[in-house]
Amino acid sequence: MIFAVRNDGPQDLESVTVYRPRTNDRITYPLAVTGITDYLPDAIDLGPLRLTEEAKFTLGCGGGMNLPEFRVRVECRSGADRWELALLLPRFR
Repeated sequence: MIFAVRNDGPQDLESVTVYRPRTNDRITYPLAVTGITDYLPDAIDLGPLRLTEEAKFTLGCGGGMNLPEFRVRVECRSGADRWELALLLPRFR
């Protein structure tokens, strides 16, 4: 599945890192920067994101009907500022 992270402000981001989801089924669902890197087991760097830009990532999870809920941790950095977000990914349809 492909997802996007969009920078809606209030500033340009120097770094955006997405960490793989930790699920109750204990399966490792790897991530990749869509179209750029191979799957990595723990985290991917989406690079810098200017205001209103977005970067896409792929979650390797197959197409099963009984997939778990996916929540990823996103770490953003701009200068000395650093913060984390927890994003619930939309369900596969």
